[in-house]
Amino acid sequence: MKQFFLILTFYLFIFSAHSHSQWIEQLLPGDIEVCFGIDFVNQNHGVIGGEHINLAGQFLANAFYTFDAGTNWIEATIPGSMRVMLDIKLFDDNIGYGVGAYNLSTISYKQNNIQQDISLHLLVKKYFEKIGMAFNRQEDYRGYFVETTDGGISWHSKGAFEDSVYYVLGIHFFDQQNGLVLASGPEGLSFAILKTSDGGISWNDVYPFEHYLRLNEIEFFDQLNGIAVGSFGQMGYSGVILKTVDGGNSWTKLELPFVVELNKVIYLDVNTILVSGTNQVFQGVIFKSEDGGVNWQEFRNYGDMAGVSEMNSLQALGVILICGISQQSGLSMPFTEITIDNGLTWHYSQLSGFENYFLFSSELVDESRWYMTGTRSISQGFVLFTENSGGVPVELISFTSNIVDGKVILNWSTASEINNHGFEVERRSGDEDWRIIGFVEGKGTSTEIQNYSFIDDLFSVNNPKLYYRLKQIDLNGSFEYSDIIEVELNILKDLKLEQNYPNPFNPTTKIKFTIPLSPLLGGDGRGGLVTLKVYDVLGNEIATLVNEELPAGEYEVEFSAKGGSASGGDAYNLPSGIYFYQLIAGGPETSSPQGQAGQRIIQTKKMVLLK
Repeated sequence: MKQFFLILTFYLFIFSAHSHSQWIEQLLPGDIEVCFGIDFVNQNHGVIGGEHINLAGQFLANAFYTFDAGTNWIEATIPGSMRVMLDIKLFDDNIGYGVGAYNLSTISYKQNNIQQDISLHLLVKKYFEKIGMAFNRQEDYRGYFVETTDGGISWHSKGAFEDSVYYVLGIHFFDQQNGLVLASGPEGLSFAILKTSDGGISWNDVYPFEHYLRLNEIEFFDQLNGIAVGSFGQMGYSGVILKTVDGGNSWTKLELPFVVELNKVIYLDVNTILVSGTNQVFQGVIFKSEDGGVNWQEFRNYGDMAGVSEMNSLQALGVILICGISQQSGLSMPFTEITIDNGLTWHYSQLSGFENYFLFSSELVDESRWYMTGTRSISQGFVLFTENSGGVPVELISFTSNIVDGKVILNWSTASEINNHGFEVERRSGDEDWRIIGFVEGKGTSTEIQNYSFIDDLFSVNNPKLYYRLKQIDLNGSFEYSDIIEVELNILKDLKLEQNYPNPFNPTTKIKFTIPLSPLLGGDGRGGLVTLKVYDVLGNEIATLVNEELPAGEYEVEFSAKGGSASGGDAYNLPSGIYFYQLIAGGPETSSPQGQAGQRIIQTKKMVLLK
């Protein structure tokens, strides 16, 4: 019986369309250069905060509201002195809060700092932190807290911060009375966490201003457990995590020295937390803790010239949305990565058609209706909307690879498909470029499970390690690449004839041998003519067990002392004694223990029949 060595690699992931058609840009009235915070109280009613620069070079805040899911955004009335609205929260159809700063700065500083961030590859930094926060005329602005009582139609100031608060960046409220904010101090070189118990009228510092501390976001799992993230350091930065287990009244500080900045945090449950940032070689990364924020391990890495700018989740549904920016050939290409099973499987999609769109914030209204905000080329604020979870035209539920008879067999299944033209199968080995080795036609649109397979015969393959990926192509030509599968072929390097078992034997025994993938049997790596014969001590041929061309692989045959058609040759009944079995593979009659291209390889072993 012939047996085959099998290597199995299993991945789960979800495809998404490369086309931007799944995300629709909604129109905003008036003049807005950057959209920051966004919040919805139900499917239709939402608000946005942002800023613009007038003809006099002054920073002025913007706010918008919608009652029809963004089909129409209407500009809100806000205090004329408000400089920027950075974060925003709606509690119900009437009450909401916003934070930011008031007074003036210059347009040149904003542009220069954003360009500087891009040149330094610090793409995960919040660009709104740069809008005047280190400007040497900081007497021109102070932290601001505003309230709406009509669902975002109009906003007015509420309460007051101390003069030491220059900017308010992040907001988290448990209810209309109790909440916390992140506050920037003098010269943007210090941060504090402030808390209110009277709806923003008065504030107390629960984490006092700390020099060289920068905080980017604050998030709570419940009314007790919370995380704030940022960076710390005078010369070199390290990522910093502030953790509370008592509702923000006290905090413990943890530094991640292998990270220069942390900018986002989300909870999956009380113990499982994700934070995003930039590592020391300026790669966008996500770290994961499974013990409530005590220990952290790298969870995802987006490589060079890429940064994560936003994360959001729907905990109960297992939905996580990750947004970021990838620098490619002078363009800033936004991307999303989405999971609907709490991170077990992911799909990555670049939003082609939205080049130089910087994503800052998001709102997941439900499992399918999502919003993203940001700025286009640092000059025009935008809102992107999807009503199908960012577009998942092909949902792949399994992807496997194995080796049978020296061939790699790829199998994959989809749970649903929308406008799926098909899959290009690509392979790479070593440092070679990806090349297309086949195409499998898709099912178009389907809501039933569809199964696909592709066989790679490994023609002209000599490398023991191969990589495969699928390029899913829509009917409109848009496409998306899958994750990469790695297949190890290292067991097929050498011709090998093993000792028969059992030995001594009566009346049957098994013989195993391996045909290598290396090109020693004709040069193309596919194996070649192989013979396996049995001889007596006088050199007389007793039986031919194998005489055929075999692909690379591992084989097993059975030899019986009572021969017949099953063993090859004439019928016989061998007596006890010593016998030899010989494996021959390859070309001319020259023997080489190592084997060179085109040469013949001979291996012989002894066995004993004992009746």
